[in-house]
Amino acid sequence: MARAFAMDEVAVQRLWPCLNLRVRLDQTLLLALEDQARWAMEGHLVEFTAMPNYLQFLRLDAMLSVKPSAASIIR
Repeated sequence: MARAFAMDEVAVQRLWPCLNLRVRLDQTLLLALEDQARWAMEGHLVEFTAMPNYLQFLRLDAMLSVKPSAASIIR
């Protein structure tokens, strides 16, 4: 890890236990995507004017089949 990110190995060893590495898919992802879309629309940075339905881009079935407790998306 230290080599891959050109970091001091001692620093990586000290920080590694503090990391919480897990895969999850929750409502905050959808909220963040919608916030970014709203910002882009308000700034006229994109051509679309209606909020995209980001739920259609997520493959919830894959997450649910592997670890149902890691997916907390409201449909």
